[in-house]
Amino acid sequence: MSHLVISKKNEVYLQIEAEPHIYYELKDTFQFEVPNAKFSPAYKNKWWDGHIYLFNINTQEIYVGLLDRVIQFCNDHKYTYEFKNNKYYGLPFEVSQMISKEGVRDYVTSISKYEPRKYQIDGIYQALKYNRKVIVSPTASGKSLMIYSLVRYYSEKENNILIIVPTTSLVSQLYKDFADYGWDVENHCHMIYSGREKNPLWIYVTTEDGIQYKFEGNQTINLINNKKKLAKDLTDSDEIDNRWLLSIKK
Repeated sequence: MSHLVISKKNEVYLQIEAEPHIYYELKDTFQFEVPNAKFSPAYKNKWWDGHIYLFNINTQEIYVGLLDRVIQFCNDHKYTYEFKNNKYYGLPFEVSQMISKEGVRDYVTSISKYEPRKYQIDGIYQALKYNRKVIVSPTASGKSLMIYSLVRYYSEKENNILIIVPTTSLVSQLYKDFADYGWDVENHCHMIYSGREKNPLWIYVTTEDGIQYKFEGNQTINLINNKKKLAKDLTDSDEIDNRWLLSIKK
């Protein structure tokens, strides 16, 4: 049996099965000291040692995005490892054979009016090829184009995408950047922050016969008995007027 058995717990965490001493080695390897931690009340009161531990020794979990680092840990310590399949989330390591750097370059060029740099292509390629990556990119290196390209790719596959940024100003900045690259942001993007409506931009309604309709959140929908309702306020019990549906079928 391998020293480490690695599986997906979900799309966020890996589950690692190993001997207890390996758990402690993982804890020591995947930790870092927080700058200025000594000024924290928790540190002063000795409730916290000032470190962040990325491997949870109690649950044996670590972020999926750190899989490459876990493999490197195994190689450095001469530990063998194997991947265990999860019937719901698959294997921890996935490679898409359909992704190539040439294809990524052509795709990014087709969706943006700006020529991508080589390292931007490399970052986008890595994220798409392996379906998940932790990418570190310095200030002013063009991260927004990389994010934009990934969003465009997955949105065309009808996936839902949530981008989290640390400040409100970056919400607006990304929105403007996406528009500048050439996307119709009014119909595809929705900004969420304090003071702004958090309802989704698009509402999807599926009828009993399996046909799906897409409505704008503030679009007025005709219900039976001449009632009306905004799409964002629809519930499972609402019945849409079939005569009205017939007029928008494609």
